[in-house]
Amino acid sequence: MTDQTWSDWLQLRKTLKAAVTQTAVDAINREARRAGYTLEQALVTCCANGWRGFKAEWMQQRGQQQQAPRETAYQQQMRERVAVLTPRFAAQPPKQHAGDFFREQAIEVQAQEVGGARMIGGQR
Repeated sequence: MTDQTWSDWLQLRKTLKAAVTQTAVDAINREARRAGYTLEQALVTCCANGWRGFKAEWMQQRGQQQQAPRETAYQQQMRERVAVLTPRFAAQPPKQHAGDFFREQAIEVQAQEVGGARMIGGQR
């Protein structure tokens, strides 16, 4: 473990008014191992998040949130359709946000009054 990590964690515990005891270190180490972390990784995570302790389940919950699907069922269905219909296009990585594509394709036109037009639901 680096001296910097240990120093930062001690400072955090002091700020949070949490005593530094062997029991606290052992508990964090035990939870870190359950989460697949080293003690140093757990202490770095505590410092980064301002946590006085560390629980393996917190890391599992974070992992589940990060692995949540980022596209809706409809988006997935459309992506799969594009892949079937145009495989060469679908194989390209996205270069921009989908909304940007349409903004770049906009055509500037001069607004004109259309004679004889009627409004829907009433007279003009």
